[in-house]
Amino acid sequence: MASKTPGVVDWSKPGGNKEDIDPSLYRGMTLSSFTSLSMGPEPLITFNIGFPSRTLSALTETRHFLIHVLKASVGGSHVADAFTKGNAVHTISEGEDGKEVVVNTAFHQARSHEHMNVRVHEMEHVGQRGVPLPLLECRPAVRAVLECQILGAGDRAGGGLIRIGDHVLVVAKVTGIVKGVGEHKDANNILSVNPSNTRGLCYRDGAYARAKKLSGAAGSNGKRARNQESEDATEELDD
Repeated sequence: MASKTPGVVDWSKPGGNKEDIDPSLYRGMTLSSFTSLSMGPEPLITFNIGFPSRTLSALTETRHFLIHVLKASVGGSHVADAFTKGNAVHTISEGEDGKEVVVNTAFHQARSHEHMNVRVHEMEHVGQRGVPLPLLECRPAVRAVLECQILGAGDRAGGGLIRIGDHVLVVAKVTGIVKGVGEHKDANNILSVNPSNTRGLCYRDGAYARAKKLSGAAGSNGKRARNQESEDATEELDD
């Protein structure tokens, strides 16, 4: 079974100051999918999170987050794989006092990619201080980064967090796109787009993959042609 766009990392942080960049305090997860819900009067997206969840708790507190849309590349799969279990924190005891030291998180794993730059990005919002969130900058891995804010009670009755069974449906508005992330400029400093480089990451049959460009011709036996296209819809990743 194929899942569309698993290459999405949702980043948020439960409070704190811009100067505080301890990776263990941030929350992130790989989403199996997120969906465009509406484009007017403002763009809305939606996805779901299992309950309970540390990432959900951070989203509930901050109401702001970044979505990293990952490229269909080895780098994109590296980032997606790092966050499949959220920002799990592994510690060791060190010294006579038994002090716990953070040695590895999903944040550290993503940062281990040779082209990865991690910095704090401050989301602006009206009438309040900016919200500091970790931004992953890696052209071989990240296609785009969306700034998002969960709907409030004034936007929709009950707000943008909807409890359904053991999951919570998150509805958020896209307030901006982080400039410069995922862009590539040629020797003349002009933005260039290579379609084979900008496809979103897919996950199918237990492996990360890239969607193929499908031909629109179904032939006389349309159903059979569509089934064949479905079987051959993805291909292996390359560097």
